Amino acid sequence: MKTFTETRLKTEESHWLNEPVVEYRGTYDQVAEEIPSFGRRPFALYTAPVAEGELPFVVGENPYYDEVIRLHEFREQVVPVGIVSKSYKLIQHRDLFESAVRALDEANVPLSKVSVFLTLTRFGGRMALRFVLPEAFGFDPGDSHPLRLRLECFNSVDGSTRLSFLMSWYRLICSNGLAARVTLAHETMIHTERAEVPDIRALIIAGIESIANEHVYFGRAISTRVDDATLREWIDGELKKRWGALAAARTYLICQTGFDGVFSDPFDKQPPSHKSMRRTERVPGAPQKAENVYAVAQALSWIAGQRLEVQEQTQYMREIPQLMQALDWPAA
Repeated sequence: MKTFTETRLKTEESHWLNEPVVEYRGTYDQVAEEIPSFGRRPFALYTAPVAEGELPFVVGENPYYDEVIRLHEFREQVVPVGIVSKSYKLIQHRDLFESAVRALDEANVPLSKVSVFLTLTRFGGRMALRFVLPEAFGFDPGDSHPLRLRLECFNSVDGSTRLSFLMSWYRLICSNGLAARVTLAHETMIHTERAEVPDIRALIIAGIESIANEHVYFGRAISTRVDDATLREWIDGELKKRWGALAAARTYLICQTGFDGVFSDPFDKQPPSHKSMRRTERVPGAPQKAENVYAVAQALSWIAGQRLEVQEQTQYMREIPQLMQALDWPAA
């Protein structure tokens, strides 16, 4: 029996490049047990061996590609997850995990108090790894809903997702955990033959050192008022252009009521801020009416976190600072 939270999501609820995902949450040592290992072999046709201990018979080998396979565990059969070029450097999820844990430890972050969120595609080829740092590495921006510093790591063993890292803020009240902006630029790598898991300790330390300035930034966001006319213009203009009419209308509904929703009439031709909406659920941490730019940014964060595609969730989050600039709020 597992001693930590395991959430299995249905295909129609969440996916990553059309593959369903499985999510885990726990301490770093609990989550470590769920990270699969992979190997590679020539991209070819394999025939099962006749007797135990014999190697499979290989025919039709492709000289340009290898097959990435998930290795045996708990007597499961080998599962192929993709094909890659012969020069592709396979970076194991576990190596990335261990590098992140080591970097956090070297940055004097108490690992026993770190919450770890692991997202894997069904066969484990793609991984999103998020470390939420303890209370000492966060603050209350002024709305009684604390923020925590978070390290995020993304990797794939089949080359479908770049290896990347970023520091962001995790809002405890929100189930999606997204906050108003990414605090530091992320590092992205492709899996070339020279690729290695980088030392990310400097990224973590820089994030920790930014906490005081970030506290000031978010405090200013809470104290900066936004009027309805300006909000409507932004909703019907820049936000609609970037995220579409439905996301814009949902954002406006959250800002006006604290509830998410859907179109009452999908064929309504009015601007997003005038569309009739049917309420669906209360948004955690959202005020009954958004009166400052921080509340607007958190509405955007909720919309980003509700995207069904894992990569879209992160991409939408990264766009929030630019969207807020269009509402005359600076990105830094």
